[in-house]
Amino acid sequence: MSQSSAAIIVRTVGHARLGQAILSLRMQTHRNLRIVLVLANPDFTPDPALIDARIDVVTTDTWLPRPQAANRGLDAARADFIGFLDEDDWLAPTHVATLVSALAAKSGFALAYSDTVIVSEPREVMSRGYWKRRFAKYPVFTIHAALFDSRLVAQGCRFDPHLDLMEDWDFWLQCAEKTDFLHVHEATAYYDPTTGTSGTGRITNLDYWSSDIAKIQLRGKWIAKYRAIEDASREALTQAEALIASRELYRARVLLVSALQVDPGNPSLLNRLSLCLHGLGDPVSALKALRRACDVDRSSFKLWLQKALLEHACGKGTAATHSLQVAQSLARSSTAIAKLASATQLIEGS
Repeated sequence: MSQSSAAIIVRTVGHARLGQAILSLRMQTHRNLRIVLVLANPDFTPDPALIDARIDVVTTDTWLPRPQAANRGLDAARADFIGFLDEDDWLAPTHVATLVSALAAKSGFALAYSDTVIVSEPREVMSRGYWKRRFAKYPVFTIHAALFDSRLVAQGCRFDPHLDLMEDWDFWLQCAEKTDFLHVHEATAYYDPTTGTSGTGRITNLDYWSSDIAKIQLRGKWIAKYRAIEDASREALTQAEALIASRELYRARVLLVSALQVDPGNPSLLNRLSLCLHGLGDPVSALKALRRACDVDRSSFKLWLQKALLEHACGKGTAATHSLQVAQSLARSSTAIAKLASATQLIEGS
């Protein structure tokens, strides 16, 4: 079987770190890879040493704004999967291969994203689970952390030329209308928020005024859509809780699965779905739902404690101990501490 093809789009105006970005792509372990280099600055000529047989250079006669340069890259990309890399960032050698494999192994997802290492001080790892409705409030991954099926472009996902900033966030919101997003827990993207010029990063690359204007534009474009999603999720949750209370677990499961197609990753819906599945005798699927809920809401004592108990019931002792430790770090009230003590005795005493 032939290896799936991938293309990574790099928009450049001639940043000093372009060579580092290109080198990180040359070092990818996924061999069926093209690099689409979009010269957004017509006066910039890349060093010939950077260009090899895997690079397709897209030229222009005029300066290309960020969204137009991205769309030129999408037009030039010919691959099963597509990603982006800003010219001042870089990727681990396994990045493309990891995400291609993840998408191949999981049906129902046309976009996967990895964790991102924020390389400025203090160094940190950006690792957030995907919940569609919360994604409208803030993105959970950097632009180069994602790899998506090219069919999303064929379905109409494009960069909005009216957005000078956060055009990538808007693009992901378009993709979210077509597919659920798969979170891959490996840190393979590297981001320096201080070296760009967008104003959406940190320190020297931070312009509150421009960022706030861009957020207002984005909010205006999507607010009606996401208010409808919020209302639908709230209604589904109310109905599901009533069905669960009546022990109509099968009907509740059908309702919750349908609601999660509208609002993937909603931790409250996932929590109720987990309860239904467990009650219907499917603890493996129940645990899967609960794990995603915890990935989204990492500060919920209730979710982590339930996850620990379910992992214990499924015979996953090491995972149960880890979840119990997380729950312990989140226990605040006397009620939570008492529940924790009971769960600890059950898990550690068996």
